[in-house]
Amino acid sequence: MEDSSVARVSIMVAFILICGCNSAPRSVKEDPRYPNGLTASEVFNLRTKCADMVDKQSEILGAVGIALTSDVSSHYNPDTNRCYAEVVVTKNFSYNYKEHPVPDNYRTSSVYDAQTKQLLVFADQEGEKSSAQDWTRKTENFVSYDQGIARINQLMQDDAQ
Repeated sequence: MEDSSVARVSIMVAFILICGCNSAPRSVKEDPRYPNGLTASEVFNLRTKCADMVDKQSEILGAVGIALTSDVSSHYNPDTNRCYAEVVVTKNFSYNYKEHPVPDNYRTSSVYDAQTKQLLVFADQEGEKSSAQDWTRKTENFVSYDQGIARINQLMQDDAQ
């Protein structure tokens, strides 16, 4: 009996050694990559740099008089590999408008390339009048207000990652 017990133990030890030594190395899970090859960590770092860049420019980009208010936001778009700054200007409802009335629906929306400071899209609405220009288009850059806002939203939207 002793020989069979020793044989079993020897077989079990051999099996453990073989299984432990021959196991394939575990694969290291890579960060998912964006369509342009950037990792999630790289995109996070670029978004942080983009936000810092736009924050430094916000006083200039969002400069308006006391009759208006402005909001400046940033977005790094990994698909275009660009940092965008959006500036939205609206009526300041706490201002007394007796001399220079501003329509309640007054709104301008602009998107700039934050690195080059180039104006890319501008949409303007004042009362019954509205218009937009989209300099990212290859052909005619005058578009409807709704088309301008749609392009701004497209540039500023978060990616699907």
